[in-house]
Amino acid sequence: MRKIIPYMFVLIILLTAVSALKVIEQGEIVVEDQIDENLYAAGNEITIDANINGDLTAFGGEINVNSPISKHSTTFGGAININAPVGEGVHACGGDININSIITGDLMSAGGNINVNNGVNGDIRIMGGNINLNQNVLGDIIAMGGNININSQVFGDMVIMAGELKINSIIEGNVEVKAGKIKLGKDALIKGDLKYTSDEIMFKEEQIEGTITKEVANIKLVDINKNDLRLFGAFVLLLISIIIVLIMPNVSNKLSDTIRKKPLQTILFGLLSLIAIPAAAVLFAITIIGLPITIILIMIYILAIYLSKIFASLYIGKLIIKKPKNLVMPMALGIVIYIVLTNTPYIGGIVKFLAMLLGLGAMKVALTNFFRRNKTKKKTKKKKS
Repeated sequence: MRKIIPYMFVLIILLTAVSALKVIEQGEIVVEDQIDENLYAAGNEITIDANINGDLTAFGGEINVNSPISKHSTTFGGAININAPVGEGVHACGGDININSIITGDLMSAGGNINVNNGVNGDIRIMGGNINLNQNVLGDIIAMGGNININSQVFGDMVIMAGELKINSIIEGNVEVKAGKIKLGKDALIKGDLKYTSDEIMFKEEQIEGTITKEVANIKLVDINKNDLRLFGAFVLLLISIIIVLIMPNVSNKLSDTIRKKPLQTILFGLLSLIAIPAAAVLFAITIIGLPITIILIMIYILAIYLSKIFASLYIGKLIIKKPKNLVMPMALGIVIYIVLTNTPYIGGIVKFLAMLLGLGAMKVALTNFFRRNKTKKKTKKKKS
């Protein structure tokens, strides 16, 4: 039961926020007047040039936060720049993320390129392609990424999974790392213990004040909390869901409406799809000619299963928010409800299965209708000619 508590908190916050938010939805948004409540903003380009005395939630192509946020900042976008202090914590997910001002609370971030150029007074949970930590971190760090560079003092412990890790600063706590390559620069010093798994490592023993333990490659990095990994997965799922409804609002609407209009029929079609696609893949795999088709079918099958929960979540969100201006808020709400329910003991597995069937069924119905319309159009053209 304890593992669903973080999600329950998020759900309560979102449900409360629906009626307490100031909502701005347009192409280009510039906030120039102080806002004394929570702000929700969705647009192509968002610029915050005035104080927000509450939480900021923003979805956009480019987001620039140039004035202080008193509570939390939650941003999803292509490029995100946090250029002003944030009081209680930052959640940022996007392509390029730059943290250029101090964060009083924790930082949770996922993205392509992430640069932390100012201090973080809390913990860091971060995942990305390239990660650069360039200012002091007072708390602990859990990081997963391709290339990770630690160029600033860390006062807590670190758990790292990376393709390549470079440390060129003082680490006050213990370090546990699993990486293809580990390098400690001339200014690096680990005051605690070092436990590592790596094919290539470059450091001097005097750079480690504690004990040094090398583990074999198949040893699991046990100190990464499973709840942290679940939160990362939920964070990424939410980002992908928002991107889908922003890019394909009409398709997303049609699929969620299909579930609403014919839920039982949709579940039946979903069950048929769940069985039929793997069966077809096996039949094609029998012949050498069919192997490429089998691979394509399996890839489509995996993608469809992942997307199914997204469209089922949108359906749930639209049940609560009846007439949304766009699909962002119902999607976000639906995803959080889905995460809470699927992490609830006893019913979690049932909810996952039903969501998968609803989503698969809706996609099957949509594809069937699409091909029928095309077939009808072709027949009409032939008759006219």
